[in-house]
Amino acid sequence: MIKDIFWLHKTPEFWSRLAAKITDYALFYIVSAFISWFFPFYIEEFYYVIFALLLPLFWMPVEALCIAKWGTTPGKKLFGLQVRNHLGGKLPYWISLKRSSFIGVRPGVIKQKTFGWKRKLTGFALCFISIFGAVFEQEFSDFSTGFQSEKTVEGWVNYTSEHGGFRVIFPTDPQEEKKLIPLPEHNRTLNYNELKSYQDKKVYYSVSYMKLPRKWKLAGSSRILQGALDGIVEHSDDTKLVSKQFSKHKSYRTLDFHISQKGEDVQGRLIMVGTTLYRLTVTYPPSLAHQLQHKEFLDSFDADT
Repeated sequence: MIKDIFWLHKTPEFWSRLAAKITDYALFYIVSAFISWFFPFYIEEFYYVIFALLLPLFWMPVEALCIAKWGTTPGKKLFGLQVRNHLGGKLPYWISLKRSSFIGVRPGVIKQKTFGWKRKLTGFALCFISIFGAVFEQEFSDFSTGFQSEKTVEGWVNYTSEHGGFRVIFPTDPQEEKKLIPLPEHNRTLNYNELKSYQDKKVYYSVSYMKLPRKWKLAGSSRILQGALDGIVEHSDDTKLVSKQFSKHKSYRTLDFHISQKGEDVQGRLIMVGTTLYRLTVTYPPSLAHQLQHKEFLDSFDADT
């Protein structure tokens, strides 16, 4: 058909080219983030921000590959854009890479097929959906992997700490303790807050929290959580680590642990939310392990972000 001849296509509109580029960036980010979910290690949110800032750089070789193979990209295809050489043929990869890198005079010619208003409207709608998906990728991740089931326990208290910025269930109204933890090597102190709730005389549930120096976040959540657990084990008398496992609670990085301490067992979870470190623990004698509601307690935790 004569309408399919490349040179008879019109020069593309500015808004179509812009929407195509944004769509490509958004789709590339979504696909990359999705692949990262299957990595055998945890990726800090900080690195997702860096990746987003450097997205055009990472996209260049992928865009060049798409243009060399198909003469277009997903975003360009959506808006009927094609990139060819002056004879109407496809550009070689290295020439496509030069074009994508904005090095010197950009080789190739870009043209656009003529579409009706319905196709244009569809294109811009899909562009918006792609942007929405990239922006709320974390929320989609939480939804797809599933939140921990939050089961209520009959007779327990739904507790909200405005100062601590969290919500959790307790067997009874908790008692709060506060103290200062000195850090001589950093010439400062940390405010330590702990809330305890007793299920009976021998079993109690607690949530403690403290705000860490902002620069410590550069070490990464995993190192902070591991360091906190090492500190608990090393600086507590007659304490032995039974097990530990890095995990994820909602969108937060966590470290679940089980320790033996002075004849009692402690099951807990360390959670890093921003610059605040939370520690949730259930302390009990081994003989009463069957009475615990520790999973319901740990999974009920939520923080204000």
